[in-house]
Amino acid sequence: MAFARAGGTAHVTQTMHELGLNSITATGTSFDWFRALAEAGDPTYANVTPEELFTKGFPEKLTDAEVERFHFDGKHPFGLSSARE
Repeated sequence: MAFARAGGTAHVTQTMHELGLNSITATGTSFDWFRALAEAGDPTYANVTPEELFTKGFPEKLTDAEVERFHFDGKHPFGLSSARE
């Protein structure tokens, strides 16, 4: 909701860069991230809505190894920034 109120992730990233905070990139919403995590365990989650993800929950077959791979493969960062910024 915060990204929507601020004009979306692209607008937030653009504004950060205009302010000289060039390492800050809004990569997506928290829902985008949680849906990608669920999809790592079950590809049918690729197009679920927020309501569907909340109702269904995460796939039961999402293993610890899949969660670890999701976090460490770097394809779905929650957000990007340097420690300084």
